[in-house]
Formats: sequence, structure tokens, C-alpha cells
Amino acid sequence: MSLVLGEHPWAFVAIASVLGLIVGSFLNVLVWRLPKMLEREWRAQAHEVLGLPAEPAEPTYNLMQPNSCCPHCNHPIRP
Repeated sequence: MSLVLGEHPWAFVAIASVLGLIVGSFLNVLVWRLPKMLEREWRAQAHEVLGLPAEPAEPTYNLMQPNSCCPHCNHPIRP
């Protein structure tokens, strides 16, 4: 592998670019969804501690589900 990268510097740039796109895409999902996931969890815990009735069950929301969509028009984002 290092031999290929030593002989072809463009291969290193291509591999680093693809890896950067993958990591950046995951971090984007993490930054967008983690606060919403934590807010849901905190809200449920507050209801439990305060003795309030439980909120109605909401659809699954984690890093995998639901699929990504545009925040403005809800159009699904394809891979």
C-alpha cells in the first residue's frame, strides 16, 4: 500500500478525500441528530421525575433512523 502511495501521490489525495467525505458526512449526522436525541431523552426523564403523564410515543429517532431528509421540505436525501 505504501509503495503505491509513494509512487502515485494522487492516490493518497484520492484516498484522503474519500475518507474525509465519509467522516464529514457522519459528523454532520451526529451534530444534527444528537441534540434532538438528548432533548427527547431529557424530556422523558423530566416527565418521569416530575410525575407527569408520559408523552405519546414518538417514532424512532437515532443515528440510523429515520433516513436523512431536507430540513425544509422533507425530501429524502439519497446516498
